[in-house]
Amino acid sequence: MPRAFRAGTPHRDGIDAGLGEPIAIVAMAGRFPGADDVEAFWNNLCEGRDTITRFRADQLDPAINLTDRNDPAYVPARGVIEGVENALNRVRERVMERNRAFRTARSG
Repeated sequence: MPRAFRAGTPHRDGIDAGLGEPIAIVAMAGRFPGADDVEAFWNNLCEGRDTITRFRADQLDPAINLTDRNDPAYVPARGVIEGVENALNRVRERVMERNRAFRTARSG
């Protein structure tokens, strides 16, 4: 687990973090590349796992132009969070449904 941070000790920017009382992180949530939750993310960090996905040229997003693809500094890799595309599609569908309902109500 992460090391405890004690309030009242100078923060790295020199600001006192509190009045000398211990603090606690009560809850955290998140999704990360290669980890569906904070615990899995922490395990990946502790074990030194590389969770970055590397892509072949035929797997790259077509929106990436040839100039960028051919740049020697371009790295065809990024963190991929599984299931995000599906979640974004569901949100987009809900927004479109609401827009249709709004337009229908407004025109009727």
